[in-house]
Amino acid sequence: MDEEEKEKKEEKAEHKPEHENREESNFSKSKYLLIAGAVILVVALWMGFKMITGMGVQYLVTLVDGPKEVVAGSITTFTWRVDGTPTTINMTTVYIGTASTPGTLDTKIKPSETTYTQFVPDFASGKYAIPLQFVGNIKMENPGTYYYRVYAPVGEKNYWSDEYSFEVK
Repeated sequence: MDEEEKEKKEEKAEHKPEHENREESNFSKSKYLLIAGAVILVVALWMGFKMITGMGVQYLVTLVDGPKEVVAGSITTFTWRVDGTPTTINMTTVYIGTASTPGTLDTKIKPSETTYTQFVPDFASGKYAIPLQFVGNIKMENPGTYYYRVYAPVGEKNYWSDEYSFEVK
């Protein structure tokens, strides 16, 4: 009789009603939807965390227009932009010096760690809503080759442009 019972059970398993097959199929689909939903939720939470903590937020400081050659004693004009997620900064400037600070300056480098000795004073303090374009002036008295970079501290990071140069004659 044990053999007969086994055969009956196997026959029942092979010939399941259609609604039971549909239930298994629906469960399988639900399982995939649940996994996909969990992945989407994790990604959304990670992006929200990055936005709240500021991780991954980058700013860009670029020179729009700068001098190539200047007459000693004249006003020199610089135009630059600070771009990124909207925020308020307390200063931005152009640092200038007679010695180059070559290479790329990362966000940990402070102005005091460079060779620049002068700066454009127009936006050295205040409250500025960025993104924004700035135009600043400085009077260059002494002849020579000068090197400069645009600078903006945003949060705890220091953002620098590439280095450029000009001649004062």
